[in-house]
Amino acid sequence: MTISNFEMALYTILLVIPGFSMSFAYGIFVPQRDKVYQPAFLRFLFFSCVNFVIWWPLIYRLTKETYWIDHPYRWSFVIIAILIISPFVIGGVIGFATRKEWFRKIQAKLKIDTIHPIPTAWDYIMDKPSWLIVTLKDGGVIYGRYSANSFASSVPTEKDIFIEKIYVPSESGEWVPVERSAGMWIPGDQIAHIEFVQLDEIKHYSKGVNQNE
Repeated sequence: MTISNFEMALYTILLVIPGFSMSFAYGIFVPQRDKVYQPAFLRFLFFSCVNFVIWWPLIYRLTKETYWIDHPYRWSFVIIAILIISPFVIGGVIGFATRKEWFRKIQAKLKIDTIHPIPTAWDYIMDKPSWLIVTLKDGGVIYGRYSANSFASSVPTEKDIFIEKIYVPSESGEWVPVERSAGMWIPGDQIAHIEFVQLDEIKHYSKGVNQNE
């Protein structure tokens, strides 16, 4: 028995598309590790296998009953649901749960120690609101608030950051908002290090700031 080029392409698509859909949805919530260490094709293949295992009882029953002959339109929807919609939803749910660290909390209770799914400390900490003290390589220091309207790049080679609110320290050590400031963008190659201050501690550092903004 020989397999034609068309059949080979079809089988490849069937094995890659669900994995791509699941990986894409997962990546919306969790930054992906360097593709050098995780070849994309193998990751897609693994996710596709997980998806087909979940749906195998239904696939087996429908193919055994030649469902596609009696209900061609419904069969088309089933194929789309299994190949694209289902893996996307599964990947999104797993990604969201991973981002919220629900799995790690369960692992901690079971005393299971595994590698963290978030690839870098930058991606991990920049997902949390905080007050920042950014020290630049030229010696400059920037005080700011990193919150809902701020942004940090998750691209491995471009670790830039946008801080939504900038402050200047007064002589008494309080942080005073810079008037008419709409935020500040800082390129990653200019950052020496960043100090993080918890939001609930800001009363010790600033004045005249509405924390619910």
